[in-house]
Amino acid sequence: MIENIPNEISTIERIEEFKRVAQLSGVGLCYDTGHGHIQGIENGFEHARTTHVHDNYGEKDEHLWPFEGTLDWPRMIERLVLAKYEGPFVFEARGEELSKGGDVKSRLEELWYEAHNSMEEYRLKYKLNAG
Repeated sequence: MIENIPNEISTIERIEEFKRVAQLSGVGLCYDTGHGHIQGIENGFEHARTTHVHDNYGEKDEHLWPFEGTLDWPRMIERLVLAKYEGPFVFEARGEELSKGGDVKSRLEELWYEAHNSMEEYRLKYKLNAG
């Protein structure tokens, strides 16, 4: 796996270009939600094979638990569902309060199942514009 990180050469597009040129078709993308939030990534999620899940305020790599920063989690889940993401979600959060993991997992699962159940209702509920 190659992970997107907040710099000019580790965008999803550049990683995919590198894989093509180097003929590394068996190498996948580890999409990092916090890094993507800093980078402003809005597409390319169909390339993700695994996901590092954490949050931040969009400026530095804080590794907060999901829902503690400013990442738009309903929009993130929408993008992954539309990209037909099937890989694992790996928490990559800092802090001593590991008990938060269960609550965060439940909230993310709820979003995931709502989006899979009816994207139209999901978009209405979370006020997401299609496209």
